[in-house]
Amino acid sequence: MMILAETFELNDETVSPGLVGTLVFAVLIVATVLLIRSMNRRMRNIDHLPREEDLLQEEWEAAQAGKAEEAAGER
Repeated sequence: MMILAETFELNDETVSPGLVGTLVFAVLIVATVLLIRSMNRRMRNIDHLPREEDLLQEEWEAAQAGKAEEAAGER
């Protein structure tokens, strides 16, 4: 192995990632982008905080229940 190292001079022109290294790097970038997109899509589906529409619906239902109790109490 030392013979091969002595016969080839190593510099920026003789050492490069080559086609395979470039393709592997490109595949890793594409996989990372796809994983990030998938993660963002799944994070949006998590209901950890109530949405504004849900809060408005609860307020409306509470108001309707109050009106129904008042109407029942007047009878």
